Amino acid sequence: MISDWGSIGQLEEQGVAADMDEAAVQAIEAGVDIDMMSPAYMFRLEELVKNGQIPESFIDESAFRVLMMKNQLGLFENPFAGLGKSGKLTLYNRTKAYQMASESCVLLKNEEILPLCQKQKVIWAGPYVTSKEFLSRWAIFGEHEPVETIEAILQDKKMNAECIPGCRMLSEEECKIWQVEQDDSDEEMDEQWLETITREDTVVCVLGEHESQSGEAASRAFLTLPEEQQMLFEKIAKRTDNIVTVVISGRPLDLRRISEKSKAVIMAWRPGTMGAEAITDLVYGITNPSGKLAVSIPWCVGQVPISYWDIKTGHVLTADNLENRFTSRYMDIPNTPLYPFGFGLSYTEFDISDVEVRMGQDKRVHVHCNISNTGNVAGAEVVQCYYETLHASVVRPKKELVRFQKVFLDPGEKKNVDFYIDPKEFSYYDKNMKIVSCGMKPRISVGNSSDHEWGSSEIYI
Repeated sequence: MISDWGSIGQLEEQGVAADMDEAAVQAIEAGVDIDMMSPAYMFRLEELVKNGQIPESFIDESAFRVLMMKNQLGLFENPFAGLGKSGKLTLYNRTKAYQMASESCVLLKNEEILPLCQKQKVIWAGPYVTSKEFLSRWAIFGEHEPVETIEAILQDKKMNAECIPGCRMLSEEECKIWQVEQDDSDEEMDEQWLETITREDTVVCVLGEHESQSGEAASRAFLTLPEEQQMLFEKIAKRTDNIVTVVISGRPLDLRRISEKSKAVIMAWRPGTMGAEAITDLVYGITNPSGKLAVSIPWCVGQVPISYWDIKTGHVLTADNLENRFTSRYMDIPNTPLYPFGFGLSYTEFDISDVEVRMGQDKRVHVHCNISNTGNVAGAEVVQCYYETLHASVVRPKKELVRFQKVFLDPGEKKNVDFYIDPKEFSYYDKNMKIVSCGMKPRISVGNSSDHEWGSSEIYI
């Protein structure tokens, strides 16, 4: 067992150890074998053994566990195991990076504007159009040099595109807050260029957080876009309605204005080395989006934390009691997120039918459905299986994801989807912390997001 960074030494700061000696004793007695980056073990263990505060056997046991792990990993035969001779950015790795970036992007909105025609004139705007900062905050040694910009990809593909950064990634004040040294070449707001945008123009805005604004040690009280980027978007929205917005971010953001003023929205997260090509191919329909949200995107920051599996309430807000203020609700905003967990659109349409739930002969719950591609292009849909415990001795979540499967379909193609679930997976702890694994009735549903069901059925376990 290894500690988190500096956490043993931090026991003193947290007030659960009087000094570094006591912190080291607590950790070694708890079975922590390796002290990551604190002085507790390195400078105190030897003295603590000598004065009898720690038995030497504790050290022997921890050392033995570490050596056993190294032996299992083959590090005594090859201390550099896992470090291949081939370069990191092999063709295979680039292909996989492209695939992961493409399938991770989530199409949140599309009012019949995407995919764009590859021959039409398109303006690409925003600081991420010319930026290589598609890596995540924790890609500490990630190399930005091999990352291509969206502008470079568009030129390589000979698209009829004009690329304008339009503004800086962060304002000077934001750079100070986030401890970022911004390139002097980063452009300030180009007001003259904005005046050339006409009502007929199509603009793809690529906006988002700086990579320093998400990840560890990057807590935020507000989930808005950086100031200058939000201003750029608002100015573009005054000139044209034909806006596609691609959001680069390591966390859900407040996308209300973006969603309201854009005809299409793509959540690209932090797409990595091949992110620029993945984004451009999705926008022009070279690939079909198939990503789903792994988190709910809040309607506003006041809803946070928000999730699809929040526990049930006794004051349920329904369509029939919207005027009743004595319900579990916000008075000034919706209860529901802007985009729910599991949501994500495609350039084609899917139909899920014939949902069936039964207990199989193998004593597993068998969930069956059919899925069809009813559109005109090939695509993939994620079939999602949820359950709700209808009656329990403790309050349970409204629903929980129990299975999912990504299904690739050509136009007109139909496939069967089957899930097999051990009844133990519906178990829960009662008020006495005893596991309840039978005598319950879950309602099992199948859909393509946490708030869109295609069918459901109850079963007694």
